[in-house]
Amino acid sequence: MADEALRIALVGNPNCGKTTLFNRLTGSRGKVGNLPGVTVGATSARLRGTLGWELVDLPGTYSLYAEAPDEQVTQQALLDPVHRHRPDVVALVLDSSQVRSGLFLVLQVLEWGIPSFVWINDTVEDVEALGIEVAQLSAQLGVPVLRANFVQTPLTQLLQTVESGGRTACVPHTQAAPPDLAPPPSPISPPSPISPLAQAWNVLHPVCPPWTEAQGTFVL
Repeated sequence: MADEALRIALVGNPNCGKTTLFNRLTGSRGKVGNLPGVTVGATSARLRGTLGWELVDLPGTYSLYAEAPDEQVTQQALLDPVHRHRPDVVALVLDSSQVRSGLFLVLQVLEWGIPSFVWINDTVEDVEALGIEVAQLSAQLGVPVLRANFVQTPLTQLLQTVESGGRTACVPHTQAAPPDLAPPPSPISPPSPISPLAQAWNVLHPVCPPWTEAQGTFVL
């Protein structure tokens, strides 16, 4: 991924650690809280260090097809090709203790074909006990999967991680999508979908319930 004047958007569920990460990477003082809607508009700033990349903190959302005003800010920034906050790369932020709920949004964003990487916020002490296989998840999603504790990881390491994500972000391989995963109707028409890679749910088992062809859906 070319990195000249790169714009990276932080996208994830409410309370996944996006704004904490944004503040540390940019030196900003955005409000951090444990309630949905703390970030109600897009906030942008330059990354610390010498890269000069722009980082955008988008409001937390559970779906690209949400109706709340703050969630629509995220929808428009990602889906409108001429939006002023349209990112070159999306950092899909997951809370390690809430991967099950966060993966649905990840799959929706990947369907739109925006270069992306997944960044897991290690919020629990024994992360390995969660059974998250990063290498397998990355292989199934088709994008890099990185990890850090957004509060405890040294700033230099966080900056190295976001640089690695920005340079290696990619679009997953195109495959046929299971028909039952079509998103709900939206005023913005989705493109031809890239596979939502339902197998990724199985990689996360037992954190996530497995996908089964008989059910034809995710068990949320």
